[in-house]
Amino acid sequence: MYMLHVFANVGPIVMQVLPIFMHIDVKSIAAACNDQKNETGVFGQLITLAGSIQTGLRNVGIAVFVIGVVIAGMMRMLAFGSDRRVMFSNMALTGSCIGLAIVLLASGIETFLCTQIQSTSIAIPGVTL
Repeated sequence: MYMLHVFANVGPIVMQVLPIFMHIDVKSIAAACNDQKNETGVFGQLITLAGSIQTGLRNVGIAVFVIGVVIAGMMRMLAFGSDRRVMFSNMALTGSCIGLAIVLLASGIETFLCTQIQSTSIAIPGVTL
C-alpha cells in the first residue's frame, strides 16, 4: 500500500524536474564525450580517475579475500578437531568467497554497463548533434 502511494507521488516530481533537463547544453556534453577518447578534456580526466579508483577498490577486495582465506586456513589448522572452531573457519571462508563474488560481480556489471552506454547513441527529441 505504501509503495503505491510513493509511486503515485513520483509523477508530479518528474514533471517539475523535467524542465531542468531542457536547459542542458547537449552539444557541450557531446564534445566532452569526444574528449574522453584522447583523455584531454575534463570528462576524460574524470573517467581516468574513476577507472583508477575502481581498479584500486577491486585490488583491495581481492587482497581482503586472500587474507580471509589465509585466516580461515589458520583457524582450521588450529581447530584441533573442535567442531565449533571448524564451524567458525568455514564461516570465515564462506564470507571471504562471498566478498570476492561481490567484488567480481560489481566489476563485471560495471564493465557491461559502460560497454552498453558507450555503444548507444544519445537520442533527445528536438535536439540535433
